[in-house]
Amino acid sequence: MTPGTYPGGAVHFRGKAVTLSSRDPADPAVVEATIVQASFQFLAGETPEAGLDGLTVTAWPGLTIDGASPTIRRCRFVANSPYAIRCLDGAPLIERCLFLDNLGQYAPAIRCHGGAAVIRNNMVAGNIAEAEPSASYCGQASGAGILQNAVVDNSAADTGFGGAAILCISGGPLIAGNILIGNGDEAAAIAAFDAEPRVVRNALGTLDLDDFDRAALAADGNLEGDPGLVESSPGVWVIQDAASPCVDAGVHLAGGLFGLADLAGNSRIQNGRIDIGACEWTPTPPTPITLVVTHDGTGDYTTIQAAIDAAAGAGEIIVVRPGLYNEAIDFRGKAVTVTGTDPADPAVVAATVLRISGS
Repeated sequence: MTPGTYPGGAVHFRGKAVTLSSRDPADPAVVEATIVQASFQFLAGETPEAGLDGLTVTAWPGLTIDGASPTIRRCRFVANSPYAIRCLDGAPLIERCLFLDNLGQYAPAIRCHGGAAVIRNNMVAGNIAEAEPSASYCGQASGAGILQNAVVDNSAADTGFGGAAILCISGGPLIAGNILIGNGDEAAAIAAFDAEPRVVRNALGTLDLDDFDRAALAADGNLEGDPGLVESSPGVWVIQDAASPCVDAGVHLAGGLFGLADLAGNSRIQNGRIDIGACEWTPTPPTPITLVVTHDGTGDYTTIQAAIDAAAGAGEIIVVRPGLYNEAIDFRGKAVTVTGTDPADPAVVAATVLRISGS
């Protein structure tokens, strides 16, 4: 699909193994500009070969799955109501999606009733429920996995239902590697009614959850306190710096994410272990040092070799201004780049002449 707005109605996949995709699902700008105002229906046993990739969905409701297992990837679910995704049985994979500003009576982002959905590496933020949970619901879904998501800054008008971020009723889903913070009552971030979810290596506001034992949560590697997040773009919360306890503290169960880009565009997984949450912390690369070479002494050095000798070999860029340079060059094994002032300009290239011997 090319960028544009595609109006409403219902789209039925009718059991077919087809994927509806934007022109470039890896480009966030293209995904944001490809807006579908239709309600998607996977109701006929669709397999993982069916699904959506790189679309912005805004509808009433967004997407319904019943007894099917589609793949929903790299999509934006924005301002859907009463839910963005509802799954009845089936085993869909929902990954690397953004759920933002959805509105519903409860769980306006994701609702799972039975089945074995895998929900991983998604960002769930700014959603509003009339009753808790503010983000997601998982009922009678023992095989479900809620992995490596960030559920941040969602809200519910009524707190009597329980489960500020995730509500589990019956079943025992795996809840691992998530950031669950700022969703109302931190002590009810995860609520369990007649359910036994496995809660492992999550970042929570507190380990004193109403429905769980504090010592057991700590023993399973769950963290409490400020995870050190910053909102890099609307609804996308990333780890601010290396001091965050979430860095390299996630679960290896998310190994299928190796080499993939997260919602902030960073490569997922670094340093051999995934970070808790939906986005990988990536240090800002240092700006390369530039050394200027010119014959007339107006630069840093008058010869290329002198600039190479002075460089530490840490990626410095040696810029050579136009002129004739007749000298023996030895890079001495250093990681430096020697370039003209404008390699794209043929006239500049022709005027920057190097008569070089050596290596």
